[in-house]
Amino acid sequence: SVGIGIYRIDNADALPVLVGPINPPIAGTTWFFGRSISKILVDPADADIIYVSSARGQVGNPAGSPGNTVPPLGRRGIYRSINATSPAPFVSFTKIDVTSLNDNFDILDMVMEPGNSDIITCYLAASGGGIYRTTNASAANPTFTHPYTTASSVRGELAINKVGAVVTIYCANGENTNGRILKSTDG
Repeated sequence: SVGIGIYRIDNADALPVLVGPINPPIAGTTWFFGRSISKILVDPADADIIYVSSARGQVGNPAGSPGNTVPPLGRRGIYRSINATSPAPFVSFTKIDVTSLNDNFDILDMVMEPGNSDIITCYLAASGGGIYRTTNASAANPTFTHPYTTASSVRGELAINKVGAVVTIYCANGENTNGRILKSTDG
């Protein structure tokens, strides 16, 4: 569904307070207007640092789009905040470009390596999309590698596990007639 931003629950253990929507303005629109939030990753060492991925929003039945309404739709992709626990009006985001081609792709899923918040793997839905990975997510301009490419725009979901020093990533996607499960133990 199509939303208007993200929400945060403060003081969840005692007297919960819902904060939001958090949706800062940018160039005639807002970061998340008309988009679906596909994943939120929180840095376990610092709750101020979050990564939010967005994709197309779906409206109506069977798969309507909000169109190019006023204000214009927010750009799809990955956003990082380094002040996510600030009061809602002061939370800010930076757009992270996953590819050098276009900064407006659906990011359907993301996972963060347990024990290393700088390593994020994401799934980009587009022809020539697929799995992208960064080892410097906290850098001013993170760089991504593209270890797996899909031939068409198909849905994909990720899971990650770390046992000792071995990190295993699984990707289930819609390639082929029956789908595909991919497994990586080497990044």
